[in-house]
Amino acid sequence: MTEEKKPFYIETQTGNGIRLPIEREIIEQLIFLTYQASNQSLDLPLGITIRLVDNEEGRLLNKNFLKKDKSTNVLSFIGNASEERKLGIDPPFLGDIIICLPVIETEAKDQGKNLIEHLQHMIIHGFLHLIGFDHQNDQEESIMKSIENQVLTSSLVKELR
Repeated sequence: MTEEKKPFYIETQTGNGIRLPIEREIIEQLIFLTYQASNQSLDLPLGITIRLVDNEEGRLLNKNFLKKDKSTNVLSFIGNASEERKLGIDPPFLGDIIICLPVIETEAKDQGKNLIEHLQHMIIHGFLHLIGFDHQNDQEESIMKSIENQVLTSSLVKELR
C-alpha cells in the first residue's frame, strides 16, 4: 500500500506549557485553501512547521531575527526548498510559522474576535508570507487582505470552526 502524497506536510510544535487549540488536520486544510486562493504555483509537496510560543520565546525570536525587542503575533521564516530538493530532502522545507499565543489571545480579546478564528487568520497570514506575499505598501497589503478574507469567509473554513 502506498502512502498518499500530500501537498503540504505540517509539523506542529508548542512551546512551554502551550497546548495546540486546533487540530493539525484543520491547519492542513487552512494552508491548502490559502494556497489555492493565492493563485501561486509551487513545486509540491513542501514541509511547513507551525510553532506556538509564549511571550518570552516570541520576544526572543523577534529580537534576534528582526531586531525588535517585543513579542509579536506571527513571524514567518522562509526555508530553502529549492536547495533541499537538490539534496534529495523529501519533502523540502518551505519554512516556519511562529505564532505567539499570548499576543493573539490579547488581540482577540481587545478586538472582540473569537480566538480560534484569529489563530486561523494568523496561520493564513504567516503562510502567505512564506509563499512570497508581504504588506510593505498599500497595494501589497490590499492583496494579502483580499486573499485572507477570501479564505476566512469561505464556507469550508466556516465549517472548520
